Amino acid sequence: MGFIRGADLASPDLKDLAQEGKQIRYDGQEILMRRLFDTDVVNPEIDFTGARNILWSLSSRDMYRMMVIERKWSPEKYEKWPANILIKVSR
Repeated sequence: MGFIRGADLASPDLKDLAQEGKQIRYDGQEILMRRLFDTDVVNPEIDFTGARNILWSLSSRDMYRMMVIERKWSPEKYEKWPANILIKVSR
């Protein structure tokens, strides 16, 4: 995917392929988000579309690369980050 990310600047076909991959990931996360909403664990201040957009953006390869590779976060810390944003905290 790193190759596609750089090559998509030069090739419309690769750019389309990269976009298609992003859309497939977004579509696939709908099932997970519906389950989270069905079990009432999502922060009530975040609506379904907003939560889905947050999950999609925070689970991107680019975000992972930036936080884990460049900022030296552990994969475990990165994995917990979206959950802490999306899931309501019981008080």
